[in-house]
Amino acid sequence: MNVNPTGAAGVTTQVQANSSARTSLGQDAFFQLLVTQLRNQNPTDPQDSQELISQLATFSSLEKLTHIDETLNALALLVAQQQAPSAQGGE
Repeated sequence: MNVNPTGAAGVTTQVQANSSARTSLGQDAFFQLLVTQLRNQNPTDPQDSQELISQLATFSSLEKLTHIDETLNALALLVAQQQAPSAQGGE
């Protein structure tokens, strides 16, 4: 059986680098929008706290779903790499 020593580690590192770049951009953009929204709200009629909590919960859920998606994609890639040698008649 041929084993690529950098296969799993390399894929994981690449996926983590890509996901952290996307996640940090998403987090930065979200917090920028949140701060801008809070700064520009009407002081006599501030945003409802329930709405703010809902937005934060939605962001948290989206962040976790994105992480799950990236993990599943990395797993699918590893499975495909493991099956490739056997599909080609290898060990």
